[in-house]
Amino acid sequence: MENIVNRSRVLLSNVAFGTAMSPHVSQDYTKPLFIPVGVDSLKQIGFIKEGDFDVSNESLWRKTFETYFPQTSKKFDSLPDDPAKDPNFREPVIDNLRLQKDIELEKLLKGVDNRL
Repeated sequence: MENIVNRSRVLLSNVAFGTAMSPHVSQDYTKPLFIPVGVDSLKQIGFIKEGDFDVSNESLWRKTFETYFPQTSKKFDSLPDDPAKDPNFREPVIDNLRLQKDIELEKLLKGVDNRL
């Protein structure tokens, strides 16, 4: 377990601070996989069986990936102009505080306008 913690610490340190990466790779499927970025490649992974011949091609890898993990595009509605006033996210306590702060802001802005 400590080995996994150390590897994770080294990985996070590499990502956050650009420190040297440990060359150790764990590819045993019975244990947690640890394959740092850039250590593997499609050539090392192997070939895809396509009919009677082996093919190593990125588009075939993509096709194979998409058969197991279909890519669907989701249609997102646009955000409302003021998400704080969205009825789907009502929080009475937060809404009351927000109303209070909006009133204070209006008073402050009127005071500034009166000075000018």
